[in-house]
Amino acid sequence: MGCYCGARNVYWTMKHHILLPLIFICLLISCRENKLDGKVRKIQCQYIAWACDCAHWATLEDRKKYERGNPDTFAAHCIYMEPADTSLDIPFGSIEDVVEFTGQFYKDKGFPKGYHSQEMPDKARVFRYTSCRVRRGGKR
Repeated sequence: MGCYCGARNVYWTMKHHILLPLIFICLLISCRENKLDGKVRKIQCQYIAWACDCAHWATLEDRKKYERGNPDTFAAHCIYMEPADTSLDIPFGSIEDVVEFTGQFYKDKGFPKGYHSQEMPDKARVFRYTSCRVRRGGKR
């Protein structure tokens, strides 16, 4: 009888030594998913023609505040845009266009979903937009 209990305890211990790390890893991965901040807002942005795969959009406030200073500081305030669905195109025709986006920022810096680059750029704020339209500039 003692042998049976010992075998059962070894089986139970081994089962949980395997399951507990797997559960922990799954929880860690799910907790690391970047969440939206929950605040729907409208932001007005302009496209910045950087010669890299980095974030290419800046709010008008950030552009006014940082554009004339250190380019690295300005680049650190740029934003990646992520459409809420694939049917949303950004309707701008020139870099002078101001585009108004409606959506939410993710809580943490990162990259938009589906983003791929060979350059390994820095993470940046990501704005997930549900609508966008040109406010002024360009032909639209």
